[in-house]
Amino acid sequence: MIETRLPPLRERREDIPLLVQHCLCGLGERLGRRIDQVSPAALEVLGRYRWPGNVRELRNVIERALVLGDSAQLELDDLPPELLHAAPITPTPGAAVRPLVELERETIAAALTATGGNRARAAALLGIDRTTLYRKLKDALA
Repeated sequence: MIETRLPPLRERREDIPLLVQHCLCGLGERLGRRIDQVSPAALEVLGRYRWPGNVRELRNVIERALVLGDSAQLELDDLPPELLHAAPITPTPGAAVRPLVELERETIAAALTATGGNRARAAALLGIDRTTLYRKLKDALA
């Protein structure tokens, strides 16, 4: 038997840009969406995150960005909040800071659009429990 040890992604940070490009190409083709570039800020956050789920988690993050993003470049806004909290960076000068409620509302709307209004799938895509999504939708309408 041959045994090969592959270190976790957190120990191979130099592989992250190549893996991101690979995921963007493969998943983008499958989803019918193309992202040509990754912003330096987004790449920095991706490089600083610990990746407890290894490459599978990175792939899921890229898939989420492809589904929810709306530009030809992967931006910080396309990344899940847990990555941003785990790897805080200073905002660029002149960057608009928007209320969290507004960003959350837009993200939920994008997830619902991406899933054709299917709330259970939208909740899964957002990484939250279905009841949490229902509560947030109820609060937004109140």
